[in-house]
Amino acid sequence: MSDDAPKRPRGRPVVFTQVVADEICDRLALGESLLAICQDDHIPGESTVRGWVVDDREGFAAKYTRSRDIGLDMRADRMEQKLMSE
Repeated sequence: MSDDAPKRPRGRPVVFTQVVADEICDRLALGESLLAICQDDHIPGESTVRGWVVDDREGFAAKYTRSRDIGLDMRADRMEQKLMSE
């Protein structure tokens, strides 16, 4: 391979951005799992996102926790609704 070839970025993004953090929180609040969210190429891996929570990057821990709680409530409501309709 030539040294003149353009270099492509490797791996997933790891830099914290508010746009990505907001998308993660929005999707968590809708009941999507973090594992599923982190499957998207533009989203960092799960360990990176959990690191942002532990480090409380730009207040991310509170937003993540709140979104996760809302999403878990939504999932529980869906399960309950499904059980009630059977």
